[in-house]
Amino acid sequence: MSKKMIYLTSVLVLSLIGRGWPKASNPAPPDGTVYKDTWIILNWSQGPDSVSYDIYVGTNYDDVKNGTGSTFRGNQNMAFFILGIPGYPYPDGLVPGTTYYWRVDEINNQNRDNISVGDVWNFKITPRTAYDPEPADGAEVVERNVILRWHPGFGARLHIVYFSDNFAVINNATGGYSQVDTTYSPGILELGKTYYWRVDEYDGRETYKGEVWSFTDGIF
Repeated sequence: MSKKMIYLTSVLVLSLIGRGWPKASNPAPPDGTVYKDTWIILNWSQGPDSVSYDIYVGTNYDDVKNGTGSTFRGNQNMAFFILGIPGYPYPDGLVPGTTYYWRVDEINNQNRDNISVGDVWNFKITPRTAYDPEPADGAEVVERNVILRWHPGFGARLHIVYFSDNFAVINNATGGYSQVDTTYSPGILELGKTYYWRVDEYDGRETYKGEVWSFTDGIF
């Protein structure tokens, strides 16, 4: 029997006997989320016999997985945990662009020495720079009349777009025009040519230089 079938069978058996999965599950925010604020309430679904939870949070995956590097944040009996405000971990706020890892170990009601070790989940605070370009960085066979799109950086109010078929020009460009929209139309492009583009983000106080992305035109 495959590992997947064993897993599904185990879940089915536990459901039929009226028990849930024996460790923390269903993290909120979902694992891998890009989160758009500097504070957060973590939630999870607890196992059927849990009475309390050991919480681990940090910015290093291995430390959270192994419970090292001061990632242990305490034991509690509530199935939620707050980060990023005074009185809680990271009181000055979560840092844009940073990935946070977290784990919930459950203490069993029947045997308090029995700890159900949880999975390591993560979420990332929106970076200050533009991200998730469309077309994706390095894309090929892109339409000649493509519309460029991106996700705005944390707190961004204005966006400065640079576009050229010369990497050095884009990498060193300054003094571009600002715009409100998170789209840009470069016009009809030349078939088979590689283009480079960059989006700098302005949050009202500072400008954050973006990465240089590229794509190759390849569709009429």
